[in-house]
Amino acid sequence: MKIHWGNAIFIFFICYISLLVFTVIKSRSVDHSLVAENYYQHDITYQKKYDAITNRNFLSSDLIINYDVTHKELRLLFGDQKVSVKGIITFYRASSKKDDFASEFVVKDNVTYSQKIPQLKSGKWQIKVQWNDGTRDYYKEEDIYINVV
Repeated sequence: MKIHWGNAIFIFFICYISLLVFTVIKSRSVDHSLVAENYYQHDITYQKKYDAITNRNFLSSDLIINYDVTHKELRLLFGDQKVSVKGIITFYRASSKKDDFASEFVVKDNVTYSQKIPQLKSGKWQIKVQWNDGTRDYYKEEDIYINVV
């Protein structure tokens, strides 16, 4: 069967317009909001974060982040830092902003810190730890995967 060129152009335009309408409808159903409220402020202060990351090179041993799924407990091992340490732990979940939360901590004369955290849902979490030993700021982030049955 042979199609006339005028009919072929008409069919092409109908398909093209249908594709455009489908794309517009599909794009309206996607949530385009940013996960972080003050996303641009995070970008501006990145140099401070980078400096805190490079300050970890001065430590004799790096921070170890461990999450025990059975006891639902987060443990931070500060290694050889014998001084008082205080900071903030941020639990970030990229898939859902409402699940994000932060908690402050203080460690005195001890190299480990543990905290019960029962509310972590299954999936990928990013744990961001910011701490200060009185002289320098430090920062470390690590991904953990939780598979709760």
